[in-house]
Amino acid sequence: MTRDEKRARALNVPISVDDIINLPMDEFNERLSKFDLSEAQLSLIRDIRRRGKNKVSDATPIAKIFILDVREFFLGRGESSHSGR
Repeated sequence: MTRDEKRARALNVPISVDDIINLPMDEFNERLSKFDLSEAQLSLIRDIRRRGKNKVSDATPIAKIFILDVREFFLGRGESSHSGR
């Protein structure tokens, strides 16, 4: 069990950590609205979602590097090699 799962369980958060992180924003907000959550629960849920989204973002640096390389190729130094076409 992860640290976030332990904290969510301790505060009786009625939504799984997986759902907190992965639900699309509309479904996430709709799910939250179904419960009468305390400030402590809401704060923890927001923290879990933020950290979870950051982990997903941090886990894909290769894709970001690739996108930057492609942009640089077409907009920067690779431009001259395509100008004759």
